[in-house]
Amino acid sequence: MPAPLGLFGSRVARRVLLLFVVGALVPVAVMATASFSAMTTQLRQQSEERLRQVSRNARQAVMQQLILTEAGVRLAAEALNRGGSAATAALPAAITGLAVTEDGGLPRPIVGDTFPVPLLLESEKDHLRRGDMVMKISLGTAHPIMAVLELPPEGGRSRTLWAGVEGDSIWGAAERFASGGATRDFCVIAGREPLYCQSGRTLTTNAFLASGDSAVSGTVVVTSPEGELIIGHAELFLEAAFAAPPIRVLVTEAVSDLYGPDLALFRYSFGVALALGLLMVVLLATIQVRRTMTPLDALTEGTVRLAEGDLSTRVSVTSGDEFEVLAASFNGMAQRLGVQFQTLEAGRAIDRAVLSAMNRDGVVDALLGRFDAMVPCSSLAILILKGGTLYRASLFWRHPGEESRAEADVVLSPYDVDWIRESPDHRVVEELAQRPPFLVDAIDALGPGPLVVLPMTSQEQLLGAVVFEALGNRGPDAEVIRRGRQVADQTAVALDAVRMVGELEETNWGALRALARAIDAKSRWTAGHSERVTELSLRLGRALGLSAVDLDILHRGGLLHDVGKIGVPARLLDHPGTLTKEDWDLVREHPIIGGRILEPIRSLAPALPIVRQHHERWDGKGYPFGLAGTQIHHLARVLTVADTYDAMASARPYRGAMDMSAALAEIRRNRGTQFEPRIADMFLKMMAEQALVLSAVGQTDA
Repeated sequence: MPAPLGLFGSRVARRVLLLFVVGALVPVAVMATASFSAMTTQLRQQSEERLRQVSRNARQAVMQQLILTEAGVRLAAEALNRGGSAATAALPAAITGLAVTEDGGLPRPIVGDTFPVPLLLESEKDHLRRGDMVMKISLGTAHPIMAVLELPPEGGRSRTLWAGVEGDSIWGAAERFASGGATRDFCVIAGREPLYCQSGRTLTTNAFLASGDSAVSGTVVVTSPEGELIIGHAELFLEAAFAAPPIRVLVTEAVSDLYGPDLALFRYSFGVALALGLLMVVLLATIQVRRTMTPLDALTEGTVRLAEGDLSTRVSVTSGDEFEVLAASFNGMAQRLGVQFQTLEAGRAIDRAVLSAMNRDGVVDALLGRFDAMVPCSSLAILILKGGTLYRASLFWRHPGEESRAEADVVLSPYDVDWIRESPDHRVVEELAQRPPFLVDAIDALGPGPLVVLPMTSQEQLLGAVVFEALGNRGPDAEVIRRGRQVADQTAVALDAVRMVGELEETNWGALRALARAIDAKSRWTAGHSERVTELSLRLGRALGLSAVDLDILHRGGLLHDVGKIGVPARLLDHPGTLTKEDWDLVREHPIIGGRILEPIRSLAPALPIVRQHHERWDGKGYPFGLAGTQIHHLARVLTVADTYDAMASARPYRGAMDMSAALAEIRRNRGTQFEPRIADMFLKMMAEQALVLSAVGQTDA
């Protein structure tokens, strides 16, 4: 089993993992993000609504404190008007001191310590004359708010009652009302000037004033050095009641404070859930990738091996899905490719046998050795008719498990021939009683199973038949018969090619022998010379261990070595006396003439050195080129010995025939001068052995 991380080495595995992760986590992440966004939005909206309501309530609380302060001041004023003491009145806690001024003079303390009083504006004086109270707001003083009320004149002098109001008492109730929860700060501003901030700093008031919000009440989100703030604000109008500028109440919460423990728990829970989800997704993806990649890897490996030529490759996949179906198809394809490849190999073997051996036995051996690789069978036999008759044939077979083949000659009856011909494609014989006599009598390798007989024909001529025993007790299927028919047809073509090549070869040798006889017939003294020299040369070549190729060249060169004598006048060949120098020069031209005659024939090119050099000598004194030693072609050196011996052993118009002993003595004498010593020695040994054989049968030298 591959390692978990090793599974993701392929792009497909990584793609599947990515698909799982994206498909599972993206919706979760989107939903979580949407939920988080909705929750934060809802918390912010709730906070804004709460701050809006708190600021309004705080504004109302401030107003109530101002009204209570007004009532206390008026009670004090009534007490003074009755001639009593203002100190006896029930003053609100917000009033810390009372003072009276007459005709705008210095204040006279009534309750509490002396405190300075500010100047009144004309609008404020008019407000006092109407009997209304003025709230004088003075920043940066001990009494930022002063309640001012006009008293009845006394002794012709105007009187004004001044009440010092403690700011904390005015908005203290509002501050207590606004405190709690996530409130970060509570501030009161008059116009654009801060009166009070719970935090003691002006960050909130500065941030609000910078926002430029002028609504009577509401909320605004601003940015400050402490982060993002939500400010709920409500404006209290004092112009009509107290001839004072409006007061605005600010209640502040930090956005970061909204997401309290619940949201933190949500974040933590979401992170844990996301991590667990990712772990589960990776686990499931690993399982699925393994289920996917295991058969895919097997198919990939099988495909690579198949591409490398391993046609025995099979893939085992038991995934129970389309991969298993694909593996079955792959195995079927590999099997069919294997069969087709074996079929091609068998056909190529037959073709190679024809091209290399050019004989019937090569074709038979190729078929016996390759047939069962492409056609399943228990046994095989090949019937080949002999040339020139329909009723004599050779039967070849090979026993199962054996390397050597068996062969028998059979005689076919007309019934046998007709029985083969009746089914030109194939015939299936399932019963032993239906088998023809030539198969029953001549072969014991065929078992009792069904036989398939495949006739071999070429140009409507019966060449024989291929007979094989099918596997099992049932007849072979159509595919097996089709492949067998294919091989049988190929074998028929090969056998017909062998026959034609044989006939062509025989025609070729016949033409060469006819040409040699035509050359020798030019003079009655040279009749049969070329064929005798050829026979002697081939015997000598075999004794020297020449190859089959060299022997074939020697055979052709021996028959044609004197073809140049066609260009020599017959009178010179039959001249009984000594030739003149001019005549002898003409005779010496026949090796060159022979080369010119044969040069256009490409197939005879290997034999040309024999024709041109068979009169050269080992010591370099020969003709026509004066070659010496190994400059002379090795086959020409062989033929020179045989040619010289036959010339000496045959009668000529200028002398009689020499006996065997004299001719061999002459060969021995010219060893190392005219002839190569090794070849001359082998020729003498060969002829000595021939003499012993002739002596043993009672013959004598001619």
